[in-house]
Amino acid sequence: MDTYKSASYKDILQVDGAFAVTHFNYAKSPVFDGLNATSIVGKEMENRIRTGLDFADIPSSLNDFKGTLKDYDKLDRLRLWKSYFMEYANAFGHLIRVLPKSIVTIFVARQAVEIGMKYLLLNKSDCIITTHNLKWLVEELYKTYNIYDNQQYDYMKWVDVFLENYSVYIEDKHPEYFRYPEYSNVYFAGICYDIEWLSYNFYLIILKLLHMAELSI
Repeated sequence: MDTYKSASYKDILQVDGAFAVTHFNYAKSPVFDGLNATSIVGKEMENRIRTGLDFADIPSSLNDFKGTLKDYDKLDRLRLWKSYFMEYANAFGHLIRVLPKSIVTIFVARQAVEIGMKYLLLNKSDCIITTHNLKWLVEELYKTYNIYDNQQYDYMKWVDVFLENYSVYIEDKHPEYFRYPEYSNVYFAGICYDIEWLSYNFYLIILKLLHMAELSI
């Protein structure tokens, strides 16, 4: 929080500055894998955003651009999903050094794996998969890429077994597990796990998914 050393509890709180209509021209968009989000959506989309923003009447224009548009083509989506996957992978890489024993580290790792698999599945279809179930996702990934029968994916051995077991025995069908100390009447055993052990396994899986992503370009 060093960036905000001058912040005071007496400061006025405002949300309007978060919207594209108020910051688009000075590039305050999120960064995905080192790239400003506006550069990921492409020049054509950027021009459409600029055209659609009415700077003369900011309050009524806050929701003119809320993110990805319905007519995003497959290439646009792939670039966005891959960049988002890389961003989560990068964040996990930092967290295992800074917070190696934190459950937050595992949550970010698990999100990176989920997004990585969704990116790889999108690469083979035009569908955005909305489930958070790791067991279902890894089963679909292995089926879609025919991993068992393809020698080039030999390094993917045990990834499905780990994720299926993680989904069943740790998440117990609750992908929100590490977000909250208590959720949906499920007891919280997060205080009992060896986080570094789980991080090691997730690190290996993310490396494997990144390799698959490079092969899929």
